[in-house]
Formats: sequence, C-alpha cells, structure tokens
Amino acid sequence: MAKSIKLGADTFLDASGIVMSDHTAIDESHTDYTKLPDGTLIQWGAATMDAGSSSKTITFSVNFISVPIVVVSARYTNTRNDHVLVAGERVNGFTVYRNDPTTNQQFCSWIAIGKWK
Repeated sequence: MAKSIKLGADTFLDASGIVMSDHTAIDESHTDYTKLPDGTLIQWGAATMDAGSSSKTITFSVNFISVPIVVVSARYTNTRNDHVLVAGERVNGFTVYRNDPTTNQQFCSWIAIGKWK
C-alpha cells in the first residue's frame, strides 16, 4: 500500500510525488472531476465524434474561474486513428476537432486542469 509522508501540520507528499495540503480534504465524490484543497480543479471525460462530424463541443461539469489547460488524445480503433486537437478553450468548456470527418466515428479522451477558487 502506498504511503504519504507528512511534511508539515497539514502538508503531505504522496507516493506519486505530489505535494498536497490537508490530505484528507480531497473531494472525490464525483465521477468526472475532483477539487483539491489548494483550489486546483481537475476534470476529465471522453467524447465521440460521429462520421461526418468534424468537431464536438464539450461542456465542463463545473466552471473553472479562469481558462484551464486542456489536453485531448485520440483513441486508436482498428478502423481509423484520426488526429484531434483542442481549440476555443473557455471556463465552461472547449471544442475538439478532428482531421478527417468523412471516416467512421472518432473517440477521444480529455483532461482539463485549472482553478476552482
């Protein structure tokens, strides 16, 4: 079992090397985002773009207070592996685009990191 190292009264270093304050206060009650005590908000999800569609707008479950960093990755399928990119990042979502909308469905995963407070 991974252990945390206590660095101070309410600061911990976890097994992955992440320093966190108030180790027990992480909000893990949601399935697509988590809020950390230091104000960091991490949201994640997946999107499917149907054949013929060149883009998909994603709306976050919780708004960030400023535009977050968003990373999108295409999922390889045995029929196609399009390139995807993200644009139009906003506090409440973003748009993901693909290079060839004439092919089959394209699946992608995404993660957004920013602040909630």
